Amino acid sequence: MKKERVKKMRAFILTVAMAAILRGQSATPVVRTFAAGAGISDRVEDVGPVQIPTSDTDVATATRYVISLTMSNHTGADVTCKVMDKQATPLGLFGRSAAGSTVTNGTSLRWEWTAVGNRPTSYPMRGGVTWSCSAAGVVGHIVWEY
Repeated sequence: MKKERVKKMRAFILTVAMAAILRGQSATPVVRTFAAGAGISDRVEDVGPVQIPTSDTDVATATRYVISLTMSNHTGADVTCKVMDKQATPLGLFGRSAAGSTVTNGTSLRWEWTAVGNRPTSYPMRGGVTWSCSAAGVVGHIVWEY
């Protein structure tokens, strides 16, 4: 019951924050580290929401384990976005290819790795995380463990 309430509250906060960005407020990433005992782990960070740039941009420069990722597109057209790791031969989060994934106009895509007990499963992004979209205006939000 408590997990469901926390999940709903996080979704509400994300919706409010994304609406603020879409109204033209700051696109600077906000990084929050959860306090020990307050979240899943004391090594979890919440990055965003922030507008995803149109050129490859580092979000993290050290290995991160992605727990969830949300992208919202309200640009007026479909947009291709990619999220890559930073190893010698980069691998993408979507199908592990550099091709990216289409985010349909007027929609939000959310990837979330399920929890096992009290510990979330996550997706390793070796060497860090880089992201970009083919057009400006897509808002992204990442939760990861480090």
